Amino acid sequence: MPLILPKISFALGAYIVISAAYMQQVRNWLFALFGNAAMEGALQISFAILALLIASYAARKKAGFLRIVFLSALCVLAYLFSSWQPYFSEKIHIVTYGLLGYCAAMEFFGAQRYITWKPIVRALIFAAVISGLDEVFQAALPYRVGDFRDFFTNIMSSVFGVSIFLLHHV
Repeated sequence: MPLILPKISFALGAYIVISAAYMQQVRNWLFALFGNAAMEGALQISFAILALLIASYAARKKAGFLRIVFLSALCVLAYLFSSWQPYFSEKIHIVTYGLLGYCAAMEFFGAQRYITWKPIVRALIFAAVISGLDEVFQAALPYRVGDFRDFFTNIMSSVFGVSIFLLHHV
């Protein structure tokens, strides 16, 4: 089976890397406009809404109770992982790289409905490459910093996304 380049994931990954050039300015503007408490609260609400959407989608698809519990637990773990991050940008990366992992897994699995390692590994390698490009690009920018800890955070976030995909669709 030939390796197919994931189109949605590629576009999302390109956006993630390119947005490193301006997203800090956007974040600073939003924090100045709304304040720290409102931005942190919005992030917490976003995680809650995301968890509810995932659980309700699984319930509509007649997923079993245990699957819904595991999906909810993954969302809680992702939220806890984000709350341990020292910077707001890294907390947002939990969502963006989680979405990247989810989309990459969806595209590498295609119509396949059983678990095999190749699509999982491909999705995680793809997310790792995007994360590496993101951190290298940030290191090249004079007002940003590329960091191995961020790279690790991005990979863990992708693992959350791939795991949610697997529980959702496979």
